[in-house]
Amino acid sequence: MKRIRFYIQTDKLPTLLLFGAGALLGIFGVYVGREFFLTNSEILREDILYNLKYVNVDCKAFFYYVVKERVGQALILAVLSSTYLGIVLCAGTALGYGVSMGVFLATAVLRYGLKGVVLVVVCAFPHYALYIPMLFALLVWCERLCRGIYFQRNFHVEKG
Repeated sequence: MKRIRFYIQTDKLPTLLLFGAGALLGIFGVYVGREFFLTNSEILREDILYNLKYVNVDCKAFFYYVVKERVGQALILAVLSSTYLGIVLCAGTALGYGVSMGVFLATAVLRYGLKGVVLVVVCAFPHYALYIPMLFALLVWCERLCRGIYFQRNFHVEKG
């Protein structure tokens, strides 16, 4: 019988693996603290979801708010990845976004069962289909930037 081996390259950060580990950590955290998430937290409460039906949203202002928030986070990540701890920041960001997704998904399942998964897919599908790949692309770029500045293996000095 053939054994399956997993190799983690030391010159690449396992971003997808960290995101998945964060999601599992978030799901585990919700199931351990389910009493808090079902009684004290406001995540996906039925009355809040019901009131969303009657909220009048200024789409243009909301779009600019989301762009400002996301671009601001991306710029902060890009600038801080040029520091010595950039790889740690990229790993923490991937883990943090995974935990966030895991908490959201697990809370939806605890509150609404299988309908919660449908709710998450419907809520997240249009923009997260672009958002998650762009996040991974940004994390890979930030990691390469940090490795290029601080952790180069070969130094070529030209004398001239």
